[in-house]
Amino acid sequence: ADSAATDALQDSSATAAPTATGLYPGVPSDTPWCVTLVFPELLCPGRMVFVVHQRDVDAWVRDHGANFSLQLRSPCLSDMVEGVMAAESSYEHWGLLHRLQRVLEVLDTAEAAGAAGMAFMFTWLRFSSNKLLDWQRCFSYQPRDVTWAQQQVVERFAEKARSAADPAVRMYSRMALSKMSRGGGNGDEIRMGILNIMRDHGIKEGNRGVSDVLLFECNMVDCLRSYPFERNIVCNASAATLMACMGMTVVSI
Repeated sequence: ADSAATDALQDSSATAAPTATGLYPGVPSDTPWCVTLVFPELLCPGRMVFVVHQRDVDAWVRDHGANFSLQLRSPCLSDMVEGVMAAESSYEHWGLLHRLQRVLEVLDTAEAAGAAGMAFMFTWLRFSSNKLLDWQRCFSYQPRDVTWAQQQVVERFAEKARSAADPAVRMYSRMALSKMSRGGGNGDEIRMGILNIMRDHGIKEGNRGVSDVLLFECNMVDCLRSYPFERNIVCNASAATLMACMGMTVVSI
């Protein structure tokens, strides 16, 4: 925007949102805004991350639950990879929820980097799916938060698998979707169902991450041995199958 418009916007920001009519006479007040930011080449950041505040209803507008991100320079794949590696290996507070949030933040950068960027995203989620990355590290979260974040990630990958211009991006997006847990929006219900089963059978509750998952799988095998149905698949079934036998839906195991 020109300097006069920018000055007027800054002067009025403390009192009320400016109208198009106030800055540009003759322009209807409901005309959509278009803001242009100009950066010197040497000072231009790699990307700009932001949210939008809708002042009339005091609401924050975000991009599928994540911050909006505009790529201003050609993405540097090595910087993105190094950032993810640093988070996974050295952050004191880290876990599945943080991982999903970081996926949302860097997904557009990965797409802009092409096949190599999206291949990294698939590999990252594959490691997570195979339980080779920390489930949680000095951090606790609510099941509903994880299921919500997971839904946002799935929707973003599905969008790219459907509409990305690069065939390689579409392919890796579909592959990444195969590494996301089946889930929905009822994370708390699933958690309480698991806890009720554990309590009914005297299984001690805990918060030990992946070790809890292994303990739960083993105890579920013992508990379900007494059930009269599907007896032939119990011994070799995964936890997901075991819970499916009981009519429960698995979000993430």
